[in-house]
Amino acid sequence: MHQPTTPVTGKEIGCHWSVWVGQNAALCTVSSEMERGRLAVCWVKVGVCGNEATIEARKVSRTKVTVSITSSCEHVEALAEALPELDIGVEMTRPLQETMVYHLAGEHLCRNSCLIPAAIFKAVEVAAGLFLPGRSRIEFVQGAV
Repeated sequence: MHQPTTPVTGKEIGCHWSVWVGQNAALCTVSSEMERGRLAVCWVKVGVCGNEATIEARKVSRTKVTVSITSSCEHVEALAEALPELDIGVEMTRPLQETMVYHLAGEHLCRNSCLIPAAIFKAVEVAAGLFLPGRSRIEFVQGAV
């Protein structure tokens, strides 16, 4: 297991957190708005490509969530621009291949293994109050590859 390398603070966006995350990590966290079930922010470092993204999911009504993404990847930025306001019930109950998030990811992202669509869903779940935020991680076992 590697040591955390990147400090992440949420002062710029009004979050009440300060954590360390490691390489190739995704982190969802809690803000003061999230405490009321409205906002979730994830930071994602995808891997070998070195790109990063910050995903903000905001519950704007009882059934709707908006997603905004800032990324160092032009493909993720294109996905962000194409994402409409999402219907929580529809997106969270459809088969994965029928969701708006994965449909648009297929149009805009350069590889199927990109973690961004999964991170979008995690942020939506947290903003909607369906699940608690938590650290997600994918690591390859050294010597097994």
